[in-house]
Amino acid sequence: MLALNNLADRREAARAARRFVQTVLCVTCPPNVAFAGTQPLQNWNPGKHADAMNGDFRVATELGGKMDDAHTGSCLCGAVRFRTRGPLRGVIYCHCSQCRKQSGLFYAATNVPNADITIAGAESITWYEASSFARRGFCKTCGSLLFWKPQDDEYVSVLAGLFDKPTGLQGQCHIFVGDKGDYYTIDDGLPQFEKSTPSIKVADE
Repeated sequence: MLALNNLADRREAARAARRFVQTVLCVTCPPNVAFAGTQPLQNWNPGKHADAMNGDFRVATELGGKMDDAHTGSCLCGAVRFRTRGPLRGVIYCHCSQCRKQSGLFYAATNVPNADITIAGAESITWYEASSFARRGFCKTCGSLLFWKPQDDEYVSVLAGLFDKPTGLQGQCHIFVGDKGDYYTIDDGLPQFEKSTPSIKVADE
């Protein structure tokens, strides 16, 4: 662990952490654009920089940054990696026909504000607009389902299975159970809703 012996060292470490954070991609940024400081970063390799990422976020935690609830995750092949900070919403299980047809079963996802997620490998994400309300992101290499992103809201739903353990995630409820597949039952005791709830914005089916 980096030893921060004086205030100048701590300030420089904080600046270094912020510079590193700028090298990863926000989910709302255009594809193929990343910056290290003010310079474009080419050929971003998440695996190569994984140790540096962990180190910088540990520094940020020591300096009082809000990284205590940081989580990491990736697609199956590792081309897309992400880090979130802050508490994660409980997992919502969506059984609507769109989620069912895309996943083969149902969606299990949490929510993260745009400002609290950073993504490396955005050039490997393909976005599909299943409706005018939201788009769905998946890895173009391995096909992993990644994100569900409303067009007009400042958050992104992240598939729960992408997170590295321990996640701390817990199930919250099931929505669109009236549209669920006829080849399984829901018996986990969580609340079930025929469609959605007022607090969960979804596309009209």
